[in-house]
Amino acid sequence: METGRQLPHVARWLCCVTFVAFVGASLCMGQDAKPGLKIGVVNLTEVFDKYKKREDLEGRLKGERKKKLDIMREKRKEIDKLQEEVQLYDLGAEARRKAEEELDKKKVEYEGYRKLAEDGWLKQYMESTQQLYVEIRDELDKLGREEKFDLILKVEDRDVRSETINILQLKIELRTLLYHDDKLNVTAKMIKRLNDKYAKDIEEK
Repeated sequence: METGRQLPHVARWLCCVTFVAFVGASLCMGQDAKPGLKIGVVNLTEVFDKYKKREDLEGRLKGERKKKLDIMREKRKEIDKLQEEVQLYDLGAEARRKAEEELDKKKVEYEGYRKLAEDGWLKQYMESTQQLYVEIRDELDKLGREEKFDLILKVEDRDVRSETINILQLKIELRTLLYHDDKLNVTAKMIKRLNDKYAKDIEEK
């Protein structure tokens, strides 16, 4: 059983709750907002999707997952072979009893390996997503300080087309910013900063 979890999908859930407090703060400031308040917006989903390190991490995780899936397929073949072998023996025969014991053992081993593999995949994807999110958040903090932003808010994709009504409703409910001027968008700048830093880190290794 494959448990393929795309990093961007997990990332969307982490991103959905990010910067909501900032949105509320900006709305509450209202007329008290100081003159020249500098606000930016960023599409975190797009940043995740276009961050080269995310692509590399996901590629490595997929490679590791494939190796484990190959092992699981081999174990499954052994079980299938033993099941066929059991049918060759007469009921009550000692050889059949031993074959059935071996079959049960192989099934337990397979289920144990499968469970560990699936739990491992989920943990790896979660840890990788968390690592990427922290890096993006820290780089966004630097950008905010360097360019003297007062607020940087999360913005969603304008396209809300969805496969199901539940997903559509979720997208609408989680949308916190309904309009912004494009010149406020720092998404492309963030992607460039992250990828430049990642490329530099690779060169220095």
